[in-house]
Amino acid sequence: NLRIRLTETRETKNSTLMPNNSIAGDLPRDDDLNAILQIKKGTVDEQPRGGPKKNFTFKVSEGFLILKAKIHIHASPLPDDAPIFFKKSKNATQAQYVEMTAENFVEYLKARWSKITELDMTRWGAANTTAAAGTFFEVFVYKPRFVYKSRPAAQARQEMRRATAAAVRRERIRIQNHAQANNLQIGPIHLQHLAVHNARNARAAADGAE
Repeated sequence: NLRIRLTETRETKNSTLMPNNSIAGDLPRDDDLNAILQIKKGTVDEQPRGGPKKNFTFKVSEGFLILKAKIHIHASPLPDDAPIFFKKSKNATQAQYVEMTAENFVEYLKARWSKITELDMTRWGAANTTAAAGTFFEVFVYKPRFVYKSRPAAQARQEMRRATAAAVRRERIRIQNHAQANNLQIGPIHLQHLAVHNARNARAAADGAE
């Protein structure tokens, strides 16, 4: 089961800006970046089209596992081993989506950042906005159809309630300690989502081991 271990790669901790070959300059490490999550109903082999979209923000400094936790929260219920696919350029086709992992997280974000054009910069300048605010990083997950059929909303709510208050409190403390040790900013709503998510998955792992 997915267990959100709050660790960072060395690359995400080195500097405020991530050196990058882009007309927009370096990829910001600590700024809020915009993500669009599309949830495709079916498997990769089925190549499903469309699907609901969710918008959220993330920071490079938070690392891949925090991004993954946010995706699982927005796409719940989602199989814990569901891969996350990333669109490295604006014009990439579905067949060109690449799987994002902790190892290539920063590399793929830099690749998308490097696709910013002079026209983009001109348009954002006219709108008095920044490259960080104007760029959207697109991620995709495939949710097998059996997940929709076998886990109705009532069941999903019941599973969420299984995370006891004590377990959530423990996770909150653990996340807060990690954030302080690594100089990370995690808001109260985000903190609560992560604590509940971790507590629920820890319970599921314990149930599986019994």
